[in-house]
Amino acid sequence: MGIAIPEMSCPAMSYKLINDTTQSVSCINCNAGGVCEIETGGCTTTDVGYTCGGCKFSQANAVSCYDCPRLTRPLDTVSTYQRPRDTTPCNKDCMECRLAENRNGTLLDWCVNIKRYNAHPNATSTLLPPNAQDMICTPENANQTTARVAFEATKKTDGKCKWIAPENADTPAWKILRAPNVPCPCGTIKSQVCNQGGREEVKCTLPTEMPEITCGDDGMMSEEVSATFVKCGVCNHGGNCTIAGFVDGCVSSSCSGCQYANELKECAACPDLTDPSPPALGDNRDSRSWAGTNPCRKACSECKEGAECVNIYRRNLNNPAKIYAFPTADNEDCAITTCHSGDPQNYGVPAPPLPPDSE
Repeated sequence: MGIAIPEMSCPAMSYKLINDTTQSVSCINCNAGGVCEIETGGCTTTDVGYTCGGCKFSQANAVSCYDCPRLTRPLDTVSTYQRPRDTTPCNKDCMECRLAENRNGTLLDWCVNIKRYNAHPNATSTLLPPNAQDMICTPENANQTTARVAFEATKKTDGKCKWIAPENADTPAWKILRAPNVPCPCGTIKSQVCNQGGREEVKCTLPTEMPEITCGDDGMMSEEVSATFVKCGVCNHGGNCTIAGFVDGCVSSSCSGCQYANELKECAACPDLTDPSPPALGDNRDSRSWAGTNPCRKACSECKEGAECVNIYRRNLNNPAKIYAFPTADNEDCAITTCHSGDPQNYGVPAPPLPPDSE
């Protein structure tokens, strides 16, 4: 069985990292806390002038994060919080909203980083986080302010990664990381870590050894096998071979159609039924000779009667006056039953007669 790191989809604002050494796949936040929350700092002077930044963004299933556009205005060292919109729309994932300003008769179009703007000492209002690209900057109302303050009180940080504080004293006091909300693939071990880059990470790691999986009597082990799972299926529709009628898999000399799981745990055809049972229904053959290499198999709905293997569904259809019970093991002797559970017509059993008229 080869080692294969399973596929996993990472949400927007995170990126996927496959680590062959640790046999793991991770979703890692682009920003600490999962969203752009930088209020100050990240500023530098280059040949293009004084700019501030630091936030990143990504689309779903990305393998890396992109830098948000650098902010260039106002030109002060307190908090540079906006940039001209020009050809790059305001990006909600970079916490940017759109603001039109009329300055001395000139219409200016800005993308405003709401986190930096709200932290500016000269801010005249608190702007709502954008929920769409190029969203118009909107001040929050009193109710929204109350909700934001309450939520902010639950957010904790150690200066690197961020988490949500426990809701009450009964909740264990470990850190609840604001890691990407993503399930790990089946068979992997999930962990949440604060990595060396100060980003929250969901890591899904292959176990060092998979437990042995045994499929059921009529099960088959799928060819779709990886280091993290095996898939069991059934060889016959519904789990049991219930083919009964002559029109189902019969030619003039034999009847077939059922399958069983062989030693390789693959579906194989049950031996052809070549012997009729008088009075047979046309050429609906319902039995075959027993052989050591071909025992009477439960998965083939066969019981053993002397030197014959009898398919109980075909036999019951051929001779509904004598109902054979379903076998519980290979090479089990045939048994007659009076229990006609389920739809009798499915077993070739006539419906019971109506009770006599009481009048």
